[in-house]
Amino acid sequence: MDFSGRWMLIVAAFLLAGPVVSAADIPPHDHGRFEVRQLATSTRRYVVYLPPGYTRDKRWPVVLFLHGAGERGNDLNKVKVHGPPKLIAAGKNFPFIVVSPQCPDGRWWATHELVALIDNLESKYKID
Repeated sequence: MDFSGRWMLIVAAFLLAGPVVSAADIPPHDHGRFEVRQLATSTRRYVVYLPPGYTRDKRWPVVLFLHGAGERGNDLNKVKVHGPPKLIAAGKNFPFIVVSPQCPDGRWWATHELVALIDNLESKYKID
């Protein structure tokens, strides 16, 4: 599989999302739903799915789902129309964290922004 094929596979794995809610609406132990976040260094927003039973007592696998061009914009519900986020929105639970960023209209995924996102996630969640 070539490099671009691997990135598409990684992106597809990150679209696991449930109902989009404010991070302030999620109690500390209420998982299996999404948190809405925004990178401090970027205007890009993303949703995070925390699996049922998530605690900071252990490291959790994480899947980063990058959507296709049709889901760009500023409506985070668009990232839930395919892949893992669609399944989560339908009620499926997974044993890993799913992060689904949204690319703004007219833009493409930028490696440095994805690296910043992963760095940000490592500071907020216990990820592997």
